[in-house]
Amino acid sequence: MHATLGLSARPRRESTQSERVGGGERDILTDLDQRVIVSAPLLAFPSPAMLNLQDAAQVAEITTRIRALRPDSPRQWGKMTAPQMVAHCSIALEAALGERHVPRLFVGRLLGGFVKKAVLGKDGPFAKNAPTAPSYVVADERDLERERSRLLALVDRFASGGSGACTKEPHAFFGTLTPDEWAVLMYKHLDHHLRQFGV
Repeated sequence: MHATLGLSARPRRESTQSERVGGGERDILTDLDQRVIVSAPLLAFPSPAMLNLQDAAQVAEITTRIRALRPDSPRQWGKMTAPQMVAHCSIALEAALGERHVPRLFVGRLLGGFVKKAVLGKDGPFAKNAPTAPSYVVADERDLERERSRLLALVDRFASGGSGACTKEPHAFFGTLTPDEWAVLMYKHLDHHLRQFGV
C-alpha cells in the first residue's frame, strides 16, 4: 500500500518488508527522488467490506439466527445455557450503546490495543473459550423468550442508530473503539455465541 501525501509514490516493485500490508511500513518518494521509509501503522482498519452489525444483510442474518435458538439448543463449548448466552449478548450491546458502564480490565489496558488489531482487523470467528470480563457474566437462570425479545430490540437499536448510537466509552478489554470497530465487534460477538449453540 502506498500513500502519496502530495508526493509521487514510486512504482510498485516486488513486495518487500516495508511494502507488505502486514509490515506496517510504507515507502514514499520525495520530490528529490530520494527514497525514505516512513514507518506508520496502516490506518485502513477495519476494512469497509468486513462483516458488521450496521450492515442490513448481516443484521437480517443475525436476527434470523437469534430467532432460531431454542431453550434446549445444545452448546458446542463453554458453560452458559442458551438463555444465559442471549442475556450475555444483551449486556455487550448495552455497553456498546452506552447504556451500561463496564469498567476497564487491567489486562486490557496492557494488551487490548495490540489484540484489537488482530481480532477486529480481519473477518473470522472468535476463538472458543476465551475468558469473559466479570461484568458480562450471567450466572442465574433466564427465560429465553424474554431475553430474546430484549436482544432483538438492542440489535435493532444498534443497527438503526448508525455511528451516533455507539458509545464513546472504552471497551472493557480493547479500549477506545471507533463506531466502525464497535459494529465489527458486535457482529463478531453475536456470531461467536450463536455458533456456540449451533445456529
